[in-house]
Amino acid sequence: MKIVISNTKTFYKIFSLLSNFGETITIKCNDGIQIFSMACQTSIFVLQIDIGFFETFECTQHVEFTVHGKTFISLLKSFQNASAITLSYHQDTVVFEVLNNSQHINLELKTFHIDEDELEIPEVSFSNEYNIVGALLKDWKKDILPYCGNAINFICNGDAFTLETHSDVGTLKVQETIGEKITTIKHETDMNMTLSASSVSIITTLNEIANNITFCYGDNIPIGAKCNIPHAQISMWFAPLICDMEED
Repeated sequence: MKIVISNTKTFYKIFSLLSNFGETITIKCNDGIQIFSMACQTSIFVLQIDIGFFETFECTQHVEFTVHGKTFISLLKSFQNASAITLSYHQDTVVFEVLNNSQHINLELKTFHIDEDELEIPEVSFSNEYNIVGALLKDWKKDILPYCGNAINFICNGDAFTLETHSDVGTLKVQETIGEKITTIKHETDMNMTLSASSVSIITTLNEIANNITFCYGDNIPIGAKCNIPHAQISMWFAPLICDMEED
């Protein structure tokens, strides 16, 4: 495997989303690359990057390896202003070759393998799907998250999309009428479910890279948040809280 990345800032920005997930990142390379991370069995991140994203893409056979997430993301952050990054994989080692003006850096990062059973991606069929503009995610981050408790309740009856949260200082309810910042793709049943505040915080980070996201709901299945950017697709799944939202 050998890939060359010239849009290094975008590459880092995408991977920075993974800092909110598990300690490890699993990378699969075949027809494009797929990146997978899971945190405590409650949230899953999947990123698919198409071949067209890369300046050069060489992969003649299936390659799969796992790296320490914080280390990998930290390296990409350090190299985000580089002219180009070349990543190659040889014998359980990822090699970074970085061209930055007159400087050439070569760095090797050890990889490891985890059991395939730990890499289950949920097969789900959602009953409800909504398109949410990125600006609304920014509003949630600014107007709701600083004042919320440990959980946020999501309610939608088809006409309005409501977020409600309780904390030790009171109750906050924010209602958005369907039709402008939120539009319905599919609404087969009324939605009433609860996510942890930390999960909602992660969802709002998608505003940093996408103008729109798709928010997906179904009974007794993980909540989905998805978005597309040029040559890449990002999917997140979050386990809803199984108990009623408690007041702090």
